[in-house]
Amino acid sequence: WRKGEPAAAAAGGPDGSSNGNNGDDNDDDKGKKAAAALKQPEEIMLVCISTAKMLLTIQANKNNNNVRMVVDASDILEVAESSEYAYFSEATSELAHVDPSSLPQKQRAVFFINLYNLMILHAALEKARWRKKGDSKTRWLPRASPFGWMKFLRSATYNVGGNIYSALDVEHSILRSSRPNNDNVFIGRLLGRLPSNDPRLKCKVNQEIPLLTFALCPGTMCSPPLKCFHEHNFEEELVRSAETFLSKYCHAQVCERSSRSSWSKKSNASSSLSVAEAAAALKAAKSSSAPASSSFVLEVRLPLLLKWYRHDLGGGAAAGGGSGGTGGKNSTKWLLSIASLIKGTKASHCILEAIDAAMPIDLKYDTYKWELGWMLQES
Repeated sequence: WRKGEPAAAAAGGPDGSSNGNNGDDNDDDKGKKAAAALKQPEEIMLVCISTAKMLLTIQANKNNNNVRMVVDASDILEVAESSEYAYFSEATSELAHVDPSSLPQKQRAVFFINLYNLMILHAALEKARWRKKGDSKTRWLPRASPFGWMKFLRSATYNVGGNIYSALDVEHSILRSSRPNNDNVFIGRLLGRLPSNDPRLKCKVNQEIPLLTFALCPGTMCSPPLKCFHEHNFEEELVRSAETFLSKYCHAQVCERSSRSSWSKKSNASSSLSVAEAAAALKAAKSSSAPASSSFVLEVRLPLLLKWYRHDLGGGAAAGGGSGGTGGKNSTKWLLSIASLIKGTKASHCILEAIDAAMPIDLKYDTYKWELGWMLQES
């Protein structure tokens, strides 16, 4: 990002049904509201998302002596039915009168990241608040599947500068508009690009955003933490979000494979063996003329988001690796990026030792959890 750009942001609002803006205001009223909003657009956005985070944090620690950093569907339901929710909805209505197309690229990226996180949370709260009478406390939830969540993200819409954006539009047509052509994200390819004459293209972010995956919180139990992002220390906040997420979900262990079978399950011998000991055993086996009875590999377990959005870490095609190794120099560089972000953890230490010892690395990806939920992080 270019330094020295003026601090600015923009704001968008929910569609007419959720922010009270039905499009019937006269021109004078619209002009006054737009002028008022343009004076402090960044502050308005931060008020909205900070208020949302405050409501979730209060709910997460309600009647609980322990600090809880995760909220689930039952918490969302209670927040939606609380008296404080009206204040949040009123605050978001101020976001409908600002045009973000005039923003410099960095401020635009910060705004749309906050908007994305805000609109998904708001959509979940609205679904909970307006569930049909007689429905159970869980029937309103989005279907816990890829297409169920895609439908939910498409329904999460805000009016920004007179144009309607869904959460999918914001992520794939605004924030990821410069994604590489070989990106294999299924939803991104399915959506395609906005038409060349679409007015929303004026708001797209033309630069790739490093670590973007760790800034976006789509509201699942596998999502990166929800936080407010700020223009003045945006890069540092992205790194902290990546560190928090990867430290929680990245794990590594040494596994043993017999020459007569596939990889064994964790045993007392392999699970307690360090990378250095395994590397030494591999080196000794190579120098021996006798055939090895077994070999060792470092199994690295990663969140599935890293496979879907591998380019956010500069991984290239090799980062999609799976059973059988890391996939070459590009994948080694990709793993070094991960190890750097989780510096000081056991997984980081194992990855660095295995690469240094030229030990085989087997990448595994955890199953994605589509259930509704948010991990909170200090902002």
